[in-house]
Order: sequence, then structure tokens, then C-alpha cells
Amino acid sequence: MKKALCIAALCLSGGTPAVAEFDGPRVYWPIPKNTNIISFSRFDGRANLKFPVFDNYRGTLDVAPDFWVGTYVRSQPLFGRTILWQASLPFGSLDTDSSLPLGATNTFADGIGDLTFGAAVNVAGVPELAVRDFLRWEETLSVNIGLHFSAPTGTYDANEALNLGSNRWSARLSAPILWNIGDWVPGRRTTFEVMPAVRWFGDNDNSFGDTIEQDPLYSVEAHLTRDITKNAFASLDWTYLNGGAQTFVSNSTGLTTGTSDEIDAHFLGFTFGYQVNDNASFQLSHMQAVSGDIGGFDADAAVTKLQFVWSWHDVLERRSDF
Repeated sequence: MKKALCIAALCLSGGTPAVAEFDGPRVYWPIPKNTNIISFSRFDGRANLKFPVFDNYRGTLDVAPDFWVGTYVRSQPLFGRTILWQASLPFGSLDTDSSLPLGATNTFADGIGDLTFGAAVNVAGVPELAVRDFLRWEETLSVNIGLHFSAPTGTYDANEALNLGSNRWSARLSAPILWNIGDWVPGRRTTFEVMPAVRWFGDNDNSFGDTIEQDPLYSVEAHLTRDITKNAFASLDWTYLNGGAQTFVSNSTGLTTGTSDEIDAHFLGFTFGYQVNDNASFQLSHMQAVSGDIGGFDADAAVTKLQFVWSWHDVLERRSDF
């Protein structure tokens, strides 16, 4: 029971693989240098895990994450390119409801998740853009390289299966690619975006007296986006996750006490985005597992994300005063 809860938490909690791999569409579009962006994203989701417990009895474990992620991004010039610095912090709760016998039926955790920080730099296609250059820019193809780290700063209790913090470091290397199809004109823009990534995990050295070792998690995220109006767009989204198998090793004996299978799941969904004014926008996304499995369990999971964004730039703010 504790191992099942650990797997569920590692798959769906705030500082962990599945949710953290859903960056979303139009995140790595070109922006002027020295732009500031603050966003708050609300995540709701569910995962229903089904597995045998005794003989012919099959139990279920329902997991429901409910949390926010606050993020700050700043674009700055770097050797003629643009680098996006980013820091984000999740906070909220995670709870379960289980039909498993001889185990906890309701488990709850809340607090803050692990701090994530890092940067993405454009290496091809988009040079450093001042405001005047950005207003005339015609996008074709751009390639970015991102490196982000998560630190073990979140709420964590070694004697609880569910935690918002992960009690370990991780590092994620990504390569966001944007291809503009057709005219780069508001109201007529169509893009194809793809982002391969890999995340490496440090060990969690204390979970019920065990050390949790985890294999790298590979992902591919793709989006086909299209402007509906000058201020609105829609996107068809797909994400594939593979890897992340876990091994549980006893700290007292050094023996392996258990393992979990890798994640191998496809998620399909959609996004709607709307630019309210020059500063404010929002996006609503929904992702549904359509095939595969999560840690050896049937992949019956979904994630809904509502993101509020506020951006500003000193030059543009001064212009708006006239």
C-alpha cells in the first residue's frame, strides 16, 4: 500500500514528473529582451490506479492533485541571443481515496513543492530582440536549449507516502523547437512546436527507511497551434512520457525492497488561450491519458491547467503613458 501511494505521488504531485513535463503551447515564442512575466497556474487532476491485491480482489487508488504553481520569467540578452531565466514554486494539496483493504483509505498532504529554477537560451533562429526589432520580427524556425533544476525545498515527511516535496534534486534538459507555418501576422499565425526533454533524478535517501532511486524520465511534447482571432488561439496538444522506473533500497540492510515499472503513457489534449490586453492573458489546457501505463498501472489519468499571466516591459510601459 505504501509503495502504491509513493508511485502515485511521484507521478502526480507538484514537484514531480508527469505534471512538471506539461509546459504547454507558445511558451517559448520570441519576446523582447528585458521582458518580465509573472504567472500563476492552477492544476487539477486525477489518476485512478487499478491493481491486484489479494487473489481475485482488485483494488483501486484515486489520486487527486490540487495545487498552484507561481512562476517568474525574465528575458535578457546573452551574446546576441535571448535567454529566459525562470523560477517557479508549487503549493497546494494532494489527496487519495482507496478501496484497498488493510490500508489507509484517505491520505492527504499539503504545503509547498520543490523550487524549480533555470534558463532556456535561443541557439538558432531568433537573435536578441529590442522592442523595435520585435515589432518587425518575422518568425520562421527557432531552436532553444533549456536546463532547469528542482531543489529539495518542499514540504516532506519521510514517514508519509504523499508529499508535495520530493526530498531530492532533479535536472531537466530540453530542446524547444518552434516552426512557423505561413504568415507571422496576428490572427493568421499557425505553428508547430515540439520539445524533447530528459529529466535526471537524484536519490531520495529517506522514505520509510528506504532510498528511492529513479531512472531518467524522457518526454516529447508537441503542439499544433492556430490563431482564432488576433487575441485568441487554440492548440492540439500531445505529450509522451517514458522511463522513470524506481528501485526501493533498504537503508539498514542495503537490500532491494521493491521496484516499480517505468511510465509509458501518451496524453492528448487541447489548449485555449486569450490575450485580454497588452499585459494580461490566460490559457486553459486539458490533458487526458489515452494509452500506456503509469508505473505498471493502467494509465487512467487527466490534468487540467488554468494559467493567468501578467507581463510588462519598461519601454512598452512608458509608451503606453502617452
